[in-house]
Amino acid sequence: MIHSIKGQSDKEFVQKLNSKVALTVIVAVVSVALNTLFCFVLNNALLMCFLNMCIDIACGCFLLWYCDTQIAPLVAIKNICKKKSSKCRGMVMSVSQNTTRVGAFDCLSVRIGENRVFFVPVIANFPLRANETIFFWTVDNVIIQIQENATSEESTND
Repeated sequence: MIHSIKGQSDKEFVQKLNSKVALTVIVAVVSVALNTLFCFVLNNALLMCFLNMCIDIACGCFLLWYCDTQIAPLVAIKNICKKKSSKCRGMVMSVSQNTTRVGAFDCLSVRIGENRVFFVPVIANFPLRANETIFFWTVDNVIIQIQENATSEESTND
């Protein structure tokens, strides 16, 4: 079974990313609409300014948080999957429990074979177990895709 860092098909992944981007646009439009509404409805200028500032601050903080935690990781996954990957095969010797920041990802280090160390993004949820032989595809020492139970027959089918 092949597991990808995207966790779904390319079409579903792009739809997920586009829906998250659409939500940010909707929040920005709602913020502008509320600001405009308060300008025309309220007679009290001080109250109008206060409400507009509160809405702008709340929407701005939400957009910054949402883009940083929801959109940026998906864009990083999309970008890393566009790069040329290298196919490798090896036995997983150990998987660390400590995270390390590699590029845009928080990763676990995985020792494959005797002396090779690769990184697996935490968000990938790859089922890696010690003493299991896998095929894997890497970009800049980050594993982006794995195939469990790699045998010599499966390698000819790829």
